Order: sequence, then C-alpha cells, then structure tokens
Amino acid sequence: MKTCGSFVEVKKPEHALKLFIRFALAKGAVTYGLELMLAVFSIVQGMVSTIITQSGSPGMSSMTLPQELIDTINNVGFWDSIPLWAVTLIGGLLITVLSFYHDPHGLQQNVQSLDVRCDCADTAVHICR
Repeated sequence: MKTCGSFVEVKKPEHALKLFIRFALAKGAVTYGLELMLAVFSIVQGMVSTIITQSGSPGMSSMTLPQELIDTINNVGFWDSIPLWAVTLIGGLLITVLSFYHDPHGLQQNVQSLDVRCDCADTAVHICR
C-alpha cells in the first residue's frame, strides 16, 4: 500500500480514510496486543495441561521453596549478593558456551566404531575392525 507523500494527498477522503484505518488498527494492536497474547498463552497452557493430565502423567504440581531459604535470600545484603551475581553470570555464560559447542577438533570423527556380526552357524560372536 502506498502511503501519502505530502499533505496535499491527505486532502483526498480515500487517503485520509486509509490512514485513519491504519492508525486505528495500529492503536488497537498496541493497546490490546498484550492482552490478546496473554489470552492465547492461557488457552495453549490449558490445552497442554489437559493433554498431560489425559496422558496419565501426574501433571504439573506447584512447588514452593522452604521458608528458611526464602528468608535467607531476602536477607542477603547488596555487598553480599555480588558473589551470587558472579556465580549466576559465570554459570549462564558456561551454559551458553556449551550449548554452542560444535566439536571444532573433530573428536567425534576419530572414534572408531566396532562391527559386531556372526558369520557362523554357532553362537560365537566375532568382533571385527
């Protein structure tokens, strides 16, 4: 759709109407987009939980942390929390690096496979390379 290049073109009623409709759709998408997305997620979550329940699995049960652990975490001061941040960042970095690891030295190619077969009528198994 061609948009208007100048205000002279906006004077035409059909262009003004198109711009107003586009504005109204964009405003509605921004205003109600989050609510619509949350409603879709809620529907999908209900479907998944129904499928899990029907499959015989116990489903998702709510889990809570012990109150002592919650109190300990809430009572950590700013300076005492810096090592916790460091451990979290290093752990996240390690997980990210390991998830992108692609075996640059070809170590998986150097592993030799063994062929196991039985060439005779007896039950002896011969391992050949």
